[in-house]
Amino acid sequence: MRKFLKPIAPILASVMLLQGCQGDGDAAPVGSTLTIAPSEVTWTISNPGACDPNVYADRLFVITASDPTGAPLGETDLLMTLQLAGNTSNSPVMTLISDTGSEPGVVDAGDEVVSDVGDGGYTTKTNDEGIAKIIVRMTLSCTYKGSLDVFGSGGLLFNSVSLAVEEDEG
Repeated sequence: MRKFLKPIAPILASVMLLQGCQGDGDAAPVGSTLTIAPSEVTWTISNPGACDPNVYADRLFVITASDPTGAPLGETDLLMTLQLAGNTSNSPVMTLISDTGSEPGVVDAGDEVVSDVGDGGYTTKTNDEGIAKIIVRMTLSCTYKGSLDVFGSGGLLFNSVSLAVEEDEG
């Protein structure tokens, strides 16, 4: 019996460690989903040049966590990160802004920058209806591709949205 337990001990320890790293919230049931709307965003620009952070557009994203029956998963832990796939500059071109102000989807007095490309990301929770909102500010003076990646329930849930600024071919 001792020889059998020895090989699986590291596996059991890993499972216990992962279970303990999921935070205070409960783990999402198997088959749960994390959706992001819109599911893709592409802007087209003319005459791209140096990345100027003063030329930008803001886009609201709504993240929804639900169980296999479609019921909302309220108070689900989320980690949101911005990833860059290609950039014409070393400038930061995307920023996450919390949408806690008075007007949804508009950066106003209650909102704040919470994360940039390449940092550790932004942690938050869904509300009681299983929803979280975030604004992505994208520089519109240069071309690049990236993504908004959202991890939920200690990494058990994941979804990603493609983000791009492309040159107008016309």
